[in-house]
Amino acid sequence: MRTLNTIAFLIIILTSSGFSKTITVNNLAEENLELFQFKDLAKAYKNSQAKDTILFIGSNNIYDDKNMYCAPAEPLYISKDLIFVGPGFLPQNNNKQVARLGGVLLGSGSSGSQFLGLVIDKISFITTQNIFDYKFDGCYIKEIDFVGIGKSKIGDMLFIKCFVSGKINFAKLGMQITGVVFRNSILHNVSFENSGKNAKQVYLLNNNIISGIPFVKFENAIIANNLFYKVDFKGATTSTFNNNITFNCKDGGLIPYGNNLGKNNLCDLNPQIEKLEEFNGNSILEICSFNWSMKENSPATKAGTDFTDIGITGGIFPAYEFYTNKIFSGEPKLKK
Repeated sequence: MRTLNTIAFLIIILTSSGFSKTITVNNLAEENLELFQFKDLAKAYKNSQAKDTILFIGSNNIYDDKNMYCAPAEPLYISKDLIFVGPGFLPQNNNKQVARLGGVLLGSGSSGSQFLGLVIDKISFITTQNIFDYKFDGCYIKEIDFVGIGKSKIGDMLFIKCFVSGKINFAKLGMQITGVVFRNSILHNVSFENSGKNAKQVYLLNNNIISGIPFVKFENAIIANNLFYKVDFKGATTSTFNNNITFNCKDGGLIPYGNNLGKNNLCDLNPQIEKLEEFNGNSILEICSFNWSMKENSPATKAGTDFTDIGITGGIFPAYEFYTNKIFSGEPKLKK
């Protein structure tokens, strides 16, 4: 069980090098400018500099730019390289509240930003310039939209140990998106859509649990070591499927098919996850409290391309530490 003192100590470790500082935003407390503590997110952002950390305290109120207490929320436009840290999307410490952002707009100058343990309604990448190097770790994200303008390039982006539920819209006309990676995350009822003509994309889906997802105009992806449950693959084209396992998917979950490539996929095979067929995924609590671990005799055990497990317990970032009382909490796993 984490305490605020532990989190504060870890944040100091993160920001001990250079001249970066930690700013706290807490919309349930009074401001203290000397201690860089703000009630309003816009003020906290205005008083930050590149490489700073903004630490969010869990709250019943949504954090946004202008409309702190009412929906719909206003997104925060980010043009600096910052680290944003929250308590997780389903925190297990004494403070059961989350830090929810109505939305973030990532523009020119925001390359290198990180988001840890936050609930984010919508992430939009909107820029006329090239932006790279983003990390989303332990976040609950409801929608992702790539809104590049002209021939801008967006890439080198890692979503790890996240829960994503909603639409992911890749690419507008002429955009180039490379190196967008989802690893060891739960993607539930996500619609992958590719709306850009003449756009160039490269995506990587590795060691995720992917359920209830239609692939809509989704192409040029490398898809490996994932557990697919109740998924329709028909929209995926020119992609490579290696060492995945499918169960209760449309058309028998046969991959690859059509103009897709791949090998060593386990199609329409029970992954031996207890009570999987009873899983409905009607709420985030149900999804995150579900025990996704596999039995010892699972065909997915050590069946990945790297001889680790297929699913979130395999790969180079296994998600074992996120099982706290069988809760996939999204709490930031900060290095000591």
